[in-house]
Amino acid sequence: MSKGGQFFDMPAIPADIFRRMVIDCVQANKEFIPENGKGRLYIRPDWFDKGSRLHVNNSNLHALTMTAIVIGSMESYFKKGKKVFFVPQNVFRATTNGAGQTKAAGNYGATIRLQHRVNEAEMAGILYMDEGKDRIEETLASSFIRIIRRDGKIVLQTPKLDHGTILDSITRKTLLKVAKEELGWAVEEKDISPDQAFNSTEEILGYYAAGTAAGLAPIHGIRVGNFNNEKGEIEDLGEEIEI
Repeated sequence: MSKGGQFFDMPAIPADIFRRMVIDCVQANKEFIPENGKGRLYIRPDWFDKGSRLHVNNSNLHALTMTAIVIGSMESYFKKGKKVFFVPQNVFRATTNGAGQTKAAGNYGATIRLQHRVNEAEMAGILYMDEGKDRIEETLASSFIRIIRRDGKIVLQTPKLDHGTILDSITRKTLLKVAKEELGWAVEEKDISPDQAFNSTEEILGYYAAGTAAGLAPIHGIRVGNFNNEKGEIEDLGEEIEI
């Protein structure tokens, strides 16, 4: 959160204060913690400017809040069953070295309208490419994970962070650490082209969207198309491609 705040020239958050607030928030809401296996208590920190200046700048007065939300399993984030993601050809989540590398609310707000149309078309989520359509970036709010088998060894692949478009999230870090240190898998942070992702000749073990609330949600297929922003409609929607 401090790293994201620095992008907007906000001060760093003292780690001890942040940790204490998380603990206090959980303790204050302990009666709402679901039984083991029946859900989770999701802690959402928010770090924002709250000053009185009305201009495009920081007021140097900021607030840190913690909210506790009871959520269910991964299936409460995505619908049960087969999960098909929409790959837009003319809508892009982030620009190089822009705010896409932060957990800023605007990154997610910009996906809401399209996500509604995607759900109406009975698809689960959105999988974005970069503006040059050379590589897979992220889903609307989660990291993209690809697991393959190469020469008998399991390899976990995920897009690299070098372009300044992808969030360096704790979920992503945890997956890479567990895969490498606990499971003994090979880990590759690399650019993954759409052709590599969807027309690969390698042995595919799974594609996933990885996020705090989503957990590690499988992606079973994709549909490619365009989004008409003026009409608010998905157009030129292709047939489903199983992945």
